[in-house]
Amino acid sequence: MKLKKYILAIYFGFFMHLIIAIWNGFFGPSPGADMDAAGLFGFAIDVSKDLEFEDFEIGYVPYINLLGTIFHYTIPSLFLGSLISCFAWLWSSHLLIKILDLMGATSRAKFQAALIYSLYPASIIFTSITLREPFQLLFLTLSVYSMIKIYKTGNPFRFINLIAYVFLMGVLHGAYLITGIAILAMSLILLAVKNNYKIPYAKIFFYTIFLAFPLLYLITWTFSFSYDFSDGIVEAAVSYQDGALDDGEGARANYKSATDFGGMSGLLNFIIFGFVQYMFKPFVWDVASLLDIIVMLEGFLRFYLLWRAYKNFKNRSFGGDLSWIFILLIFLLNEFIWSLGTINWGTAMRHHVPVFFCLLIVAFCVPGESRRLKFSKGHRASLDINIASQK
Repeated sequence: MKLKKYILAIYFGFFMHLIIAIWNGFFGPSPGADMDAAGLFGFAIDVSKDLEFEDFEIGYVPYINLLGTIFHYTIPSLFLGSLISCFAWLWSSHLLIKILDLMGATSRAKFQAALIYSLYPASIIFTSITLREPFQLLFLTLSVYSMIKIYKTGNPFRFINLIAYVFLMGVLHGAYLITGIAILAMSLILLAVKNNYKIPYAKIFFYTIFLAFPLLYLITWTFSFSYDFSDGIVEAAVSYQDGALDDGEGARANYKSATDFGGMSGLLNFIIFGFVQYMFKPFVWDVASLLDIIVMLEGFLRFYLLWRAYKNFKNRSFGGDLSWIFILLIFLLNEFIWSLGTINWGTAMRHHVPVFFCLLIVAFCVPGESRRLKFSKGHRASLDINIASQK
């Protein structure tokens, strides 16, 4: 049986991940694995000794508790921790192909998306080591896949899976909790569209009640210890940025250096320019190392993929598919959230990884294209005859 090219691309990417995992596990640390990844591995080792879990807290704690449990019943190995991350990436890559299938992408589009997904440098670096990113990626991909399945099948019971995935990615970071809630809302809209706006109110009411209280508690609890809005949103933003700048004071890769917003209009300018910098820094004149070149090229790639997505939107090449628009919005929302708290392009490189697949979908997926290609191949001769006769 001949393997399709996009499957070969995925497994080539998996092979690249395995190389990084072996490097990190036996000869490391590999690039990006000498700070947070090493720290999380150390915490997981502590948990594995007597299964003394850290108190639950949104962020890294669920990850180290899970990894520590696995180590307790197997072996406390850095290679094993890295290998688990590699398999999380592999699972997410297959889900990407499934999403593209559901949205009617051609084999060529799937190959292009899979190849970029597999060779994306930041993904190879950060989803092959003991970080949360591969699992944020996995649960976000599962959430988007569930959203598309709800839209294509009209089955509201798939919300059960979606709720679980939103919860799992939400406990890894508050930013993904916000993104997950947006995905839930989008899924309800898509379900309504699928049912010709004949919304199954009884079922939705049940799911809403089932979800509302735990999610509300989770959101309140998360932001109660993360942010202080008592003096207003401007002061909260200033306080957060000041803390981040103090932690990374003097770092060459910083692209933010001041938090004097000068009121709400200044804050809006700060947010807009911060988003542009987060997406595309470093620029050519900022480059001073090999890593800078890699990050710069990733910025060029994001710009190119956004341009492709814009062309699809402008030409309505997406066929008016509402799910396509929502996937684009998920990408923009998640990137916007991260841009608010990110001050240097080294950290930004890592934060781009989990949501990158959404950009690939809207850049390469053109629903209905496969049907048009099939038509053109089957009727090319007759069309040529008709055109010639009209001349």
